[in-house]
Amino acid sequence: MPTLTKQDIVAKFRSDLKTKQIDVPALGGSITIRELSGTERDHLDTLRIMEKDKEKVLHENYIYAAACGIVNESGEQLFSYDEIKAQYKANSLAIRFIADNVQELSDATGGEGATVTKN
Repeated sequence: MPTLTKQDIVAKFRSDLKTKQIDVPALGGSITIRELSGTERDHLDTLRIMEKDKEKVLHENYIYAAACGIVNESGEQLFSYDEIKAQYKANSLAIRFIADNVQELSDATGGEGATVTKN
């Protein structure tokens, strides 16, 4: 078995993140999403544990998951947290739909935070 370099390892970790094309009816088209990294999932878990205001946790989880999960064809993040937060005020249903799909792809639905609706 070959010895991996740092670049090999980083490339492998990055390539292991699943991506998926989803239709977003509220936006009138499809987008590419990717699963959350371990660090991103840990951040969502920390929000769920530390924040006492459960409604705020839901909103923050949706915004964070969508910001991290919306990517271009190369898997690069398209939007910052602040950009998604601004869009959330205008179209929370679309952001929630995207976040639910990102979390489902990531298996990051965790108990008390944003939940994924399974059909």
